[in-house]
Amino acid sequence: MIEPLVALSESVLLGLHGTSQELASLSLAAVVFSFVIYTFQGLQVASLSTLSAHLKRREEDQAKQTLATIIVTAVVAGVVAAALVPSVSPFILKIVTSGSEKQGAVALALTYIHIKALALPAILTNMAGLAALVAQRRTGLVVLLALAMVSFHRLIATFFISHQGLYITGAGYSVLISQWCLCAAVLFALLLPPPHHHHHHTSSSTSPPRWMTVPLIPWLASWARLKMMAGSLGFIGLGYAFKTMSYLVCQTMSGGLPVIQLAAHQSAFALQSLALFFDAPAEKLAITFSAGISKTEARRVARSLGILGSLQSFVVGLLVWSVLTFAPRLLTSDPTTWKYLALVAPFAWVAVVLNGLELGASGVLMGRGHTKSYATLHLIVLGILLGLRTALGAFHVHTTLLSTWSMFLLFFLCRSVLANLFFRRHEGYFWMVPDRSTSIQ
Repeated sequence: MIEPLVALSESVLLGLHGTSQELASLSLAAVVFSFVIYTFQGLQVASLSTLSAHLKRREEDQAKQTLATIIVTAVVAGVVAAALVPSVSPFILKIVTSGSEKQGAVALALTYIHIKALALPAILTNMAGLAALVAQRRTGLVVLLALAMVSFHRLIATFFISHQGLYITGAGYSVLISQWCLCAAVLFALLLPPPHHHHHHTSSSTSPPRWMTVPLIPWLASWARLKMMAGSLGFIGLGYAFKTMSYLVCQTMSGGLPVIQLAAHQSAFALQSLALFFDAPAEKLAITFSAGISKTEARRVARSLGILGSLQSFVVGLLVWSVLTFAPRLLTSDPTTWKYLALVAPFAWVAVVLNGLELGASGVLMGRGHTKSYATLHLIVLGILLGLRTALGAFHVHTTLLSTWSMFLLFFLCRSVLANLFFRRHEGYFWMVPDRSTSIQ
């Protein structure tokens, strides 16, 4: 939740106090940073599952090696990314943008990228470190750190952007400072695990069992352990990679928009991204509770979490539509962007709903070991989007705000349909249909 909350916060502050060109520059910078952050997300998932498995089996030595390897890999990857991103960003933005009127937005985006790139070692370390804390069942601490970081970022971003008038530069410095402060807190928590309680203590204790936490010992990291984690990623990692590339195909279409429309796209996209993260727990719960259970029990899990995800996404999507349609001034003070926010509002609502319809199916697919199908469905989606994007370019079709959001809508529609079709193929039913056999059994 940290990344979408931070993105929405800086988007709103720039929308209210900056110019549309500065708001548009955030959208261009997001193309670059989304690729870096989402690329690392696959290894984060493998790290979380590997560390959690070692802790549950009480394999303390292996858990220490895994934790050290996770953090050291994140730091190294962040340093490499911080060195490369400023160099490659001009070429990426040149590819995804068109029109001389956006040269100012590109220049502002590069300013923001050069500052935020310095935070990449902290950002990737925070992703890995917070996942490690979750694996150690220290979720209360994770929530506390996340809330503290988001609140601190909002405070200093308001100071830099609103009071000092630094705008896009202030947005970059706000992320840089807040991410490194969070990184220090996360590393401190990992280096000094909390006091432990024993099994006979009550479940109300705030400390996890002794065997669920291990200290961070950086020099225990090893290349062999990294290869093992990367290997365990398997088809889930491929699925995440294909999903990320599909998302970026959609996002790169926004580079061809005029500045005003690009600014509106950034505001709407930041709000929708936050809404999509509210749906994520349904998928994680489906993965957790569908593993190692009978088909009948899995059906109940899929149906319960599918309904939960669908209802939640409908309500959250409705809130997104309401803000974009009736309260656009909450996102930006530029009235010329408001009609464009209202224009994409139905697309954002439907996209969030389609995402909710997919989560129960994809979560159970992964939880019950159908990871090849999870990767395959996202490969098919990527192929569809790349084919359409290529066709639009070949026929020189002009990119509009509606065509950009139509591409996003197609992305979510294809994912939802394919996930449920693969679910039906493996499990023999659709989760939306009630199980009439349970009363007989």
